[in-house]
Amino acid sequence: MSRPSSEPGTGSVPDSIPSADLPELSERTRTAFAFAQEGAKQLITLATGVTALTVTFLKDITGTGPNGWLIAAWFLYVASIVGGVATLMTLTGNLEMRPKPTIYEKNTLVFSLTQVLSFAAATLLVVVFGVTAL
Repeated sequence: MSRPSSEPGTGSVPDSIPSADLPELSERTRTAFAFAQEGAKQLITLATGVTALTVTFLKDITGTGPNGWLIAAWFLYVASIVGGVATLMTLTGNLEMRPKPTIYEKNTLVFSLTQVLSFAAATLLVVVFGVTAL
């Protein structure tokens, strides 16, 4: 089975950072970027999933509409998703533009912390919503 091409203009995107395309990076740096990318994608997926589930089953849980806790959680999940997309974009930009790229560049840290902290706060608010809805 052949691997999809990651060359510009072919319309496909590689699953992870191919080591052959970045010969100047150490294996440790490549692994760090791959893990950072995967972590951001997982939180994007979780935030999207929790938001979809709470919207879908809202009437079954409460019998009414959302309260302030859940609305605030939805906004924080959206902030987490936006932070995750921005994290992925800054990781890509750092690989392209920096002579010695690292996952600890300020631009990546700001968006990554935004993603993680808003996800944690949103999850706490969903728990508070669940407890108050009982």
